[in-house]
Amino acid sequence: MEVVVSVDEACQTRSMTPKECLAAVRQYGRTVRHLTDVQRTPEVCLAAVQQRGDAVYYLTDTQRTPKVCLAAVRRHGYAVRYLNDAQRTPEVCLAAVRHDGNAVQYLSDAQRRPEVCLAAVQQNGYTISHLAGAQWTPKICLAAVRQDGGSVKYLPPARRTPDVCLAAVRQNGHMVYFLSVTEQTPEVCLAAVQQDGCAMRYVKQPTPNVCLAAVQQNVKAVLYLNYAQINKALEWTPTRHRHFSERVRVCIEALFACPDLPDELAAMIARHVPVLTFC
Repeated sequence: MEVVVSVDEACQTRSMTPKECLAAVRQYGRTVRHLTDVQRTPEVCLAAVQQRGDAVYYLTDTQRTPKVCLAAVRRHGYAVRYLNDAQRTPEVCLAAVRHDGNAVQYLSDAQRRPEVCLAAVQQNGYTISHLAGAQWTPKICLAAVRQDGGSVKYLPPARRTPDVCLAAVRQNGHMVYFLSVTEQTPEVCLAAVQQDGCAMRYVKQPTPNVCLAAVQQNVKAVLYLNYAQINKALEWTPTRHRHFSERVRVCIEALFACPDLPDELAAMIARHVPVLTFC
């Protein structure tokens, strides 16, 4: 009859066979900390970090071969923090940020090569908060906001080019909130409300076209318009755009079903619905 011995108990008596050591770290990588240097064969060390990347912390520099280091950061990118500069090869740094963009914070400026920074923000746009100065290239800033529009808030005004602002709101319309009046160009505002009509609440100087696009995307966007904006938008459309889409007409009529719409605002829109129906 086979006797089952716990990992801790087996490690204490140093009675684990190579096969048992391998099985133990495959089940839980950090078990490698209980093994002796003799038991930590290359195969065991590799299996340990493949199960838990941060198990590399318990290995000696000799046991941290290039293959082991690479496997560790591919499993958990932040494991790069436990490696010394010599072990942080270009391949290891790139693999780390591809798994977890925030791992870039553990790298030195010399290790933050352009391709590493780019890979980091492509994995997590907010990683750009760990970068600065020359690392904020136009390409990297654009990649960051494309991955997560919210990362635009970490960029200084000089880095918020029209392309960056536009990409940010296309990814998340509400990020127009972080843009100044100057950065909120008609094109940017239109893209913001087309992504989410309720982003209208953060548009500082909406045009009639932007107002209509917001309502078209989300009928409740009307709650963020004032009476003058609604009146102007509704009057502007049928007279200048006879090809006013059926979808917009339906959206405006659907405003009556919005439970939060004030009675006075609903009455104002009601005056325009008959006109829109026949335009």
